[in-house]
Order: sequence, then C-alpha cells, then structure tokens
Amino acid sequence: MTATALTSALTATMLALPAPASAATVTIASLQGNKRISPYNGQQVTVSGVVTAIRSTGSSRGYWIQDSVGDGNPATSEAVFAYTGSSTPSTKVGNMVTVRGNVSEYYPGGSSADGQSITELTQPQIQSTASTGNPLPAPWCSTPHRSPPPTPPAATSGTGLTDLPATLPAGERYTYVYQGNSQVLDHILTSPSLSSYDYDIDHINAEFADKASDHDPQVVRLIP
Repeated sequence: MTATALTSALTATMLALPAPASAATVTIASLQGNKRISPYNGQQVTVSGVVTAIRSTGSSRGYWIQDSVGDGNPATSEAVFAYTGSSTPSTKVGNMVTVRGNVSEYYPGGSSADGQSITELTQPQIQSTASTGNPLPAPWCSTPHRSPPPTPPAATSGTGLTDLPATLPAGERYTYVYQGNSQVLDHILTSPSLSSYDYDIDHINAEFADKASDHDPQVVRLIP
C-alpha cells in the first residue's frame, strides 16, 4: 500500500467514527421534572445555577447548584446535587456555574431498599464559571396548607379512636415528604381509655436527602 493509499484509508476510517453525543442544555427544573423519576434519567445534560453548598468530606462529596430564578412551579425542584465521589469539588459557594453531567437516580440504602430515589448529576464537569460571590437564592419555605390534617382510616369512623398525628400543630403533621409535599402515611390510634400520653413525630429522615429511610419515626410514651 502506498503512502497516499494509507493516508486515504486512515482518513476514511476517521470520518466513519461516530460524533460524540451532545448534552442537552436544560433548566434544573426541567431536569428534575414533576414526577418521581427525572425525564432525563440516564442522559447527559448541561445545567446552570449558583453553588449553594459543598460537601467536601467523606466518600459522597459534591456540591448543590440552584436556579436563581426557577420556573414558579412548586412541583419541580430548582436545585440538584452534583456527585463527585471521593474527589473534593473545585468550586466555591456563590459561584454561578455551568455543569455537564449524567442524570442518575440515587437510592439511599440501595435500589432494593424500596425507598424513594434522589435525582443527581454524576461525573459532573464544570464547563464555565460566569461569576463569583453571587448571593444565594432565597430558601423555599413550606406553608401550612402543604401539611393538611391527616384523615384517620375510614374503618375507625365513629369508634372514638384518636389519631395521634392529628393532635400535633398543623406544621408538624407529617411522617413523609414526597416532591415537596408533606404527607401522613403512618398513623397511631388510641382508644378513649388511654387518656395520658406523650406523643411526637421525630423529623430525622423526611427532610434530609442522605438518609436510608424517607419516613419519620413516631414516638409515644404511655403514662399509666
């Protein structure tokens, strides 16, 4: 084979290689979606936002970025965690960054633990930093109407049983949080003969993304 023929063959081979897949540029709200699983799960995307917090220790390091504007839809999250594994993030809080990464659903405790997944970016690469020292986006606060009084099971209607979660202040009446909505999935019922007790819902899981369980335990102390 002559040098010219070899060059032509190599050129043809290079031209035949597939072009690298491009990452869709989306908002964080679009990435999160309004369902349990991200509509971009398994795809590579590019998003922009302000770095609001950094986890720089342990084996689950990374940083959170949040859209400063948002889409105004309470059913979609405006922030996402960029998981860097054991590598310390190279950015700082307040940086406005553009990040490319793979959308993944992380299951605390493993996918077989029957828990809710958390949408995150894996293998994130910061493409650019538009500015530094930006103010953090305003926090989103739950309002009382998002924690409605629980309804006891219909089978207990007229029995005189007390549903203990309903005895708490409205803002505390939840054992589980799904897509930002507070819900009561776990009930403790007491009979009229039990008049003395201490009761509370210990909110140690539902409000945190890195817990193995997404349900909060209930604690009852019966007083004779």
